[in-house]
Amino acid sequence: MSGWECAWAKMKHERWMAFRGTGGNRIRIGGRTDDAARIAFISRHWCRIAGMGEFRANRYGVARTSERPIQTPERIEATLKSIPAYVEAFEKAFGGPNAVSFDNAARALAAFETTLITPNAPFDRFLRGDDKALTQEQQQGLELFMNTGCAACHSGMNLGGQAYFPFGVVKRPGADILPEDDKGRFAVTNTASDEYVFRASPLRNVALTPPYFHSGEVWDLEQAVAIMGDSQLGRELTKEEASAISAFLRSLTGEQPRITLPILPPSSPSTPKPDQELSAQAASN
Repeated sequence: MSGWECAWAKMKHERWMAFRGTGGNRIRIGGRTDDAARIAFISRHWCRIAGMGEFRANRYGVARTSERPIQTPERIEATLKSIPAYVEAFEKAFGGPNAVSFDNAARALAAFETTLITPNAPFDRFLRGDDKALTQEQQQGLELFMNTGCAACHSGMNLGGQAYFPFGVVKRPGADILPEDDKGRFAVTNTASDEYVFRASPLRNVALTPPYFHSGEVWDLEQAVAIMGDSQLGRELTKEEASAISAFLRSLTGEQPRITLPILPPSSPSTPKPDQELSAQAASN
């Protein structure tokens, strides 16, 4: 084996260790709502790498993640209780007369989310030993991703989603990228050190989920990569480097699930109406 082959084999082992699952309950509760697209796409590696025991343990974490985007749990519970078909379905699924609850709704959402796997991305095949699964540019992008520091925040089976970091480690982006009133975890903890601290988003299927950042102003993946290089790494990426990293990120797009939309049960006269919520908000203001 040549020196290059040895170095390449070593890098493949190291990148596998960097991207493998961490196991345990690592999903934390934070102040930001999650991008629904990123919550939805859970790689089959969750099951294959972590193992079924850890997968089941992590379902609690998925359930907690399901709760975070919901800002009005009382309204959710009242709405479900007002629709007889949902009451019947919850009693069948969870048992007992008090089966309809926000916690059970979160568990149901989590159970559904764990079916939204997007397996067999080119990068997955590459990790399984298929060196032809990635183009030369994508392999170059992977090396840049590892060597420039991207993997420090975006690691694990989903390349992120496991921890919180400041947005603007080296240089905070302008208000067009990060609105000044969006202070991340600070909104929940009220701790000064949590200002502009956010969860590092998982990068699987990131090419399918523009716009990027909290302002929703960036639609181009290469531009998003360049902004991250500048703000997080203090490095002005060349056009070629940003293009290569973006090419690698596109290799994280897996096979998309096919879902048949159900026919939703009808509301009842007691189901809360949107105008009732708006009236309540106006009264409180």
